Amino acid sequence: MNQEMAIKKMESNLFIRWVKLLEGAVVQLSKVLHYVGGTVLGLLVLFITADVIGRYILNRPIKGDFELVVLAAGIVGSFSLAYTLVLEGHIRIDIATSHLRRGVRRGLDILAYLLGLIFWVLATWRSVVYGVTVKKSNLVSGMLPIPVYPFVFIVAFGCAVLCLVFLVKLVHSLTEEPSR
Repeated sequence: MNQEMAIKKMESNLFIRWVKLLEGAVVQLSKVLHYVGGTVLGLLVLFITADVIGRYILNRPIKGDFELVVLAAGIVGSFSLAYTLVLEGHIRIDIATSHLRRGVRRGLDILAYLLGLIFWVLATWRSVVYGVTVKKSNLVSGMLPIPVYPFVFIVAFGCAVLCLVFLVKLVHSLTEEPSR
């Protein structure tokens, strides 16, 4: 009997180490994506400023400005989602749950992480399918002949990293010790 308990404890420790390793990698990856997205956002601000100056002061707008902003915004948005979840920066309605017992709040967290994971797995999958379709059709942006499919795959990648964060959060919620 003691040997079985020792094996279960060892398996549990191995699982916890694996989850901590996964969590560390996912947090680092989401942080890198966050910094890339922030850098793209900074460059986007400079680009828009140059476009406004060119358009209204020099009477020479940048050709294809709108489509470049839209494509860059996809990078900024999708690369910021995962790290925002790591930091618990998404909107939560604590006023509705703060009076509930810890076990009930834990159950709601599990449900929220599970539903978020399902939703974003579907979004990732459909983004990849759409990216393949766009690649096959050779779709390019309107004014500038920029292929659109790489940006669709970038959004899918950002969504996939968000899925990993949801998975880590879900596992944490499932494995934490319930309080009395």
